[in-house]
Amino acid sequence: MHLSTVFAIATAAFASFAVAAPAEPGEQCLLICWAEEHACEAPSYPKNQNGCWTCCTPVSS
Repeated sequence: MHLSTVFAIATAAFASFAVAAPAEPGEQCLLICWAEEHACEAPSYPKNQNGCWTCCTPVSS
């Protein structure tokens, strides 16, 4: 198996287990770390947190 295939499978596995966690008041972000900015589905948006890219969703209070 190629290294890129193993990486893709591992990334998909971790993404499927991602859990929402509070980042800042008013948003919830996935507990996943992408090395590069990721395309998030609306209404989520990409956010860089300590060198990791994740997807955050606004939360209404």
